[in-house]
Amino acid sequence: MLAAIWAAPADAQDLTGHGGPVRALAADDGRMVSGGLDRRVIVWGEDAPAEILLVPGDAVTSLTLAPGAIYAGTQAGELFMWDGAEQAREMGRTEGAAGALAVDAAGRLLAAGEDGSITIDGARHDAHDGPITGLAVLDGGWLASIGADLHLRFWDEKLRPAAAIGLPAVPSAIIADGPRQVVLTMADGRVARAGLEGLIEPVPLLDPPSPLIALARGPDGGLAAASISGVIWFLDDDLVPRGRAEGSAGPVWALAYRGDELFAAGNDGVLRRYGADGTRLGESAPAELGAADHGANVWRACAVCHALEPGDQSRAGPSLHGIFGRQIATEEGYAFSQALRAMDIVWTEETISALFEHGPDAYTPGSRMPEQRLNAAARAALVEYLREHGGGR
Repeated sequence: MLAAIWAAPADAQDLTGHGGPVRALAADDGRMVSGGLDRRVIVWGEDAPAEILLVPGDAVTSLTLAPGAIYAGTQAGELFMWDGAEQAREMGRTEGAAGALAVDAAGRLLAAGEDGSITIDGARHDAHDGPITGLAVLDGGWLASIGADLHLRFWDEKLRPAAAIGLPAVPSAIIADGPRQVVLTMADGRVARAGLEGLIEPVPLLDPPSPLIALARGPDGGLAAASISGVIWFLDDDLVPRGRAEGSAGPVWALAYRGDELFAAGNDGVLRRYGADGTRLGESAPAELGAADHGANVWRACAVCHALEPGDQSRAGPSLHGIFGRQIATEEGYAFSQALRAMDIVWTEETISALFEHGPDAYTPGSRMPEQRLNAAARAALVEYLREHGGGR
């Protein structure tokens, strides 16, 4: 696991490493992880993956962190934990997609299900009439939950109902905001503070209304809220807007602060980087890079699992030294699956490009490689980088 406290690099870059949409982010004490539809959970270093954890299940829909542990929930409701071991530990499942995760003060995993239940250490508790869209752990062992039944519910330390607040629109994200208070976002484009007595101050951010779907709190107490249209709002602690930025071309599914920088994740798999006031810090335009730089940028994600030195099988995947012209699953010193050994593929520029055009699930079924795809420019840049740095024969 990544243990070092994060420090911002001198030349901030956006983070790339996922092969598709990123639906979940989590950060604490300098750590940051992301989870995507490619079934990867990436532990991030300063500007590149420090570790890639492979989810032995469906696409990742939710994440949370605890001291020494990473938890992930999937579209199929599977729950997994990594606590330093290479393989994930199964932690039970929810009914339907795991919409949200949290860890309480006692170290118990709380998982929100599509059926309206909250699973705590494997035991299921009915909570909402429909999918739960967010969880927030409060002081004293209390919990707050939001759901598609248009309710915010507070639960005491024994998970007994303490309050049920009706909401004007479907809530989408929630964070703790004091002992018995939360901030939440809604599908009508409003962000609101709420307590046991009800909504305190709904603030409309988008006109015309557009669903707000992600929420994060910065180190200075400020907030960031993101919409399905790709707009990110930066708010002070009084929910007054102090800036806005355009995120990805499409929904911003998740937000997380690492230090005083905000990261936003969307459909293109890029984690975009912003300052606390919305200033754009990173760059994510590989098409504008020179060919060599573009190839190196694509290779950074590959290098977490593969080496280009001959005989280096110390990583999760085999060495790619001399890969061109080699029959699939024949590199000595690596334990390939039987499914790969039975395939009739020779690695060439065309077949390597096809692998990332169609994705490993379709092109090399039975592979342990995470699902990922690259556009034509990225595929060409990667092939050229492999040829120039040891992949050729």
